[in-house]
Amino acid sequence: MEASQREDAATEIAFHLYQSGAAADEEKTIRLLELAGDLTRRAGAFREAEQHYRHAIELSDDNGQQGELLIKTAICVRTVQGTQAAILVNQKAADLLHAAGLHDRAGRPETEVARFLLELNLGVDADRYVAGLLESDRALSPVRRAGFHIARALARGLAERPFP
Repeated sequence: MEASQREDAATEIAFHLYQSGAAADEEKTIRLLELAGDLTRRAGAFREAEQHYRHAIELSDDNGQQGELLIKTAICVRTVQGTQAAILVNQKAADLLHAAGLHDRAGRPETEVARFLLELNLGVDADRYVAGLLESDRALSPVRRAGFHIARALARGLAERPFP
């Protein structure tokens, strides 16, 4: 079976499991929807991939799993809807990961939000966002904390002298 045939098969199986609702094994359906999302995202079908991830999120009742799926969803959203929409998805992912106690994993979408704010030339907003993360009572690894300090320094520099 060629790669494109495997992608089609995974996507079709995930779709049918999702459509069967309560009759399907939820965990298996979630895994297959995530796989279908991964395959379609790699193939450049970002709208379809986003749909697979959102269906998987809908079935999951685990905050950590939803947060991880939202990280992947944010990649698709950024490509299709733009950076500002991806910021909202990443913030939701971070909130869910924190709620699940996965504080270090939440650092990835939080870093993406800070990076996107800098890309949008919003240095003041990026500075406020990172300052809030550093001042929160959330557990941050030393590496993540150092990264946020670097992002904050960049944000302050950008706030003082925006890119042309």
